[in-house]
Amino acid sequence: MGALDGRAVSTLIVPGTFAAGQTYQGLLYFERLVGRDSTSYPGVTGQAGYYKRTSFTVQTTAIATQAGVKLYGVSKTRRFQQTGVSAPALQATKAYNIEAFVDAARTGAVMSASVVLPGGVSKSLDVQDDNKTFQLDDDAAVQSALDIPYPNGNYTFKLSTPSSNTNAPVLNLSGDAYPDAPHITAPAASPDANSDFTVTWEAFGNGTAADFIQLHIEDTSGNKVFETPNFAKAGALDGTALNATVPGGTLLPNKTYSARVVFQKNLVLDTSSYPGALGVASYVTRTTFQLIPTSTHGTAPSLEALSWSGTDGFKLSIQGRRLARSVSRSRPI
Repeated sequence: MGALDGRAVSTLIVPGTFAAGQTYQGLLYFERLVGRDSTSYPGVTGQAGYYKRTSFTVQTTAIATQAGVKLYGVSKTRRFQQTGVSAPALQATKAYNIEAFVDAARTGAVMSASVVLPGGVSKSLDVQDDNKTFQLDDDAAVQSALDIPYPNGNYTFKLSTPSSNTNAPVLNLSGDAYPDAPHITAPAASPDANSDFTVTWEAFGNGTAADFIQLHIEDTSGNKVFETPNFAKAGALDGTALNATVPGGTLLPNKTYSARVVFQKNLVLDTSSYPGALGVASYVTRTTFQLIPTSTHGTAPSLEALSWSGTDGFKLSIQGRRLARSVSRSRPI
């Protein structure tokens, strides 16, 4: 997951990966696959190919940065919805969104945060439940209702930290470079819950290794049940990815799930304005779709009753279903 394919021309190493004053050895591999076999050894993929590699060194500076911020950014989003295999359509409500955020490195590293919009208006970023994330999140029904209060231009972040240093990094968000809406091509709305299944989408037009893709699945209560890694995290999907695999057993059969695929076009990746932190300005398009898994192996057994009898001891009743046949067992323990 997150592997670079043969079209990648770069990859991002996020701040904090390397220690200060150290020398690292890097290896870059180009591999041409000439054969792939997934049948000779069931469950294992074999492959044959040729590769070349180039080694290089990376020397970090001797002075470590003690940034109080890991990541900060601003993004505008368009939200679509897909039914079946039809083309995605804009959501009926809250189709447009803007988000500005600051992720502190630790609790107390940032005391408050705000962002000054291109027109000069200052907006506070609300602290979240983790006490490390600060966020502005605003929805709009139409594009103009988003662009008028939040126009293109410079977004200046004002950060209050325990140190006396002034931190006011600037990110420019301009160009309306929204990706096309992700179009999901597989699976059907009813994958087998007991087996791995792959969610596939049409290619991110002009997507690069510097961009970002994510698959997110949640239940009807809004609880996350599966998610590929977040942006700037190990294993995150870049803009060249075409699919993601959901492990068997992650979803329950006959339950309804809401899934979404996110395309994020990163226009600015700034590692210099706030040393030790990464700033990102991006345009995002996401498509939401529904999954209702089935099961070819039946549902997992469930506990129906646990009782105590002075004569028989504990009794455990388990209810299971194999295809369309129900079984029930009671057994003394």
